[in-house]
Amino acid sequence: MNEERLNKIVDSFVEYLKEADDNQGFDYRTDRKEYYQSFDYNKILEISTDELLEYLTGLWSVMNVSAHKIIDKNGFDNFKHYLAELLYGQGDIKDRFDNIYNNIVEFKTKAITEVLSLNYPDKFMIWDSKVESLFNLIGLNEITSSNTYDYNWYTKLMEYGEIIRKKISDRMGREVDYLDADYIYEYLASKDINYKTLDR
Repeated sequence: MNEERLNKIVDSFVEYLKEADDNQGFDYRTDRKEYYQSFDYNKILEISTDELLEYLTGLWSVMNVSAHKIIDKNGFDNFKHYLAELLYGQGDIKDRFDNIYNNIVEFKTKAITEVLSLNYPDKFMIWDSKVESLFNLIGLNEITSSNTYDYNWYTKLMEYGEIIRKKISDRMGREVDYLDADYIYEYLASKDINYKTLDR
């Protein structure tokens, strides 16, 4: 991992927050956490089709057409069962993660990690193309190019996600969870930050 590049990215992000006095990204994430954490095992199982569509389309990783595909291709009750088990089941998280990954179509690593992070932001990070871009910039291409996106692979990502989260927390002078730390990936995607600008 290229720690010098990572430090530059984190410093740039924290400076942006100070200069812009921008808390909207964090406030938005707080609202999303409150919505998704208002569900529990039974509420997921009892959710209506319209409510499930609202739940799914509220995710960054799921477009409206994809939400319909998730329900249609997996079956309404079947999908709800796997989702409830992933988030609130009693089994080992590795088994719950791999079960939904292996048995549900159209709802893969991006969506799985997003609902986990929304519900348990102190434990899980989101994995998507924005995160992948930062990981590649700091030299983690070997991990991001994996063809196996199961829980074992995800735990390797989390090791580096924790380093990034901790650096942001240290620079901001307060603890941020993984969903708050995700704001840095959105920031990076909106800026022209690349290998050349980082290595000057």
